[in-house]
Amino acid sequence: MKTLVLLLPGLAFLFGIAGTGLYLFQDKLIYFPQPYTAQDLQDFRDRGGLCLPFSAPHGRQTAFYLPCRGVPSQIWCCFAGNAGQALRWETFARSQAAPGRAFLFVEWPGYGASEGKPRPETLRESVRGATLALAAHLDLPPEILRSRCAVLGHSLGCAAALLAADELGARQAVLFAPFTSLRDMAILRKGPVIARLLDHDYDNRTTLDALATRPTARVTIFHGTADEVIPIAMARELRDRHPGTVNLVELPGMGHGGWFTTSTPDLVTAMAPQP
Repeated sequence: MKTLVLLLPGLAFLFGIAGTGLYLFQDKLIYFPQPYTAQDLQDFRDRGGLCLPFSAPHGRQTAFYLPCRGVPSQIWCCFAGNAGQALRWETFARSQAAPGRAFLFVEWPGYGASEGKPRPETLRESVRGATLALAAHLDLPPEILRSRCAVLGHSLGCAAALLAADELGARQAVLFAPFTSLRDMAILRKGPVIARLLDHDYDNRTTLDALATRPTARVTIFHGTADEVIPIAMARELRDRHPGTVNLVELPGMGHGGWFTTSTPDLVTAMAPQP
């Protein structure tokens, strides 16, 4: 017993050091930035895409625009997951092309060709900067462009999409495999002690609550029943929270990915313009 008492201060010190390290380096547990090569960006331009450079308080940023013919009536702002890149949306976007429908791929700060560190606040700044850059390119008043925006995200990108919906006042969202909150995910994967060290949380309940208050708001969630990364129970909870606004489409046997090539009547309906 005496030996244990003598060891306790040392153990507490070691746990404190470990906890501090996890707190300081938690970005490396959440985000996995992926850069582009110069050829990646040139290939996108060669396929008819537009790189949209702009400045934000956290550094130089680049978003990507996949245009439609003429001025768009609907602009889907797309957000990738924690190990993704904005340009990974291109194949999906081309498969969902429709008259008047354009796509804006917004990069996480620090990812792709963008500087800075990914944070909820820097992401909001990037959303503002990307939409202002696109409004200038299209010669549209920013408020008109924002009124035409809908949001689309996958995994952690769902949190980004809902933050963007809050920033833009969007009324339409398509979410692939969302979680309830990042803290819930930390509890699930790392336990409650580690979850308490989470410096910033992405709470999809809160941002979904705000979206659901808007007239004619419509949210469609697609989630695989075999998803081993984010359990489908989280999508069901978000659906049950706003059953009049949120439609959940369960994808039998599908895991956390694979939906990029999925085109179903439910997706066509989910992406149809708001009345």
